[in-house]
Amino acid sequence: MRPLANGRPDAAVRSGYAAVRRSLELRHDGGSTLTHWEFYRRVSTDDLDDAEHFRTITERYERAKFARDGVRDEEATAVLERAKRLCNRETVRAHVGSADD
Repeated sequence: MRPLANGRPDAAVRSGYAAVRRSLELRHDGGSTLTHWEFYRRVSTDDLDDAEHFRTITERYERAKFARDGVRDEEATAVLERAKRLCNRETVRAHVGSADD
């Protein structure tokens, strides 16, 4: 199985980061105007259980977006797996939180 068959690991990492960020922004107002590191600092010091995973995703996003050599397929695959886990957890939190209201 090769999830990055189109050969665009940088695009995959950017998409994974964007999905996680959108998911986290549901709980963090005003996050859309922050840089990727400002946003990381806001959510990692708040209540993010998986701050280390989000840090790794943010680091790879920065490389994918700004570094000349970008990320390798293996790194992109790992980012997508972490992103999926974080998004799933945030979805569960959003549903549980809205059921409590």
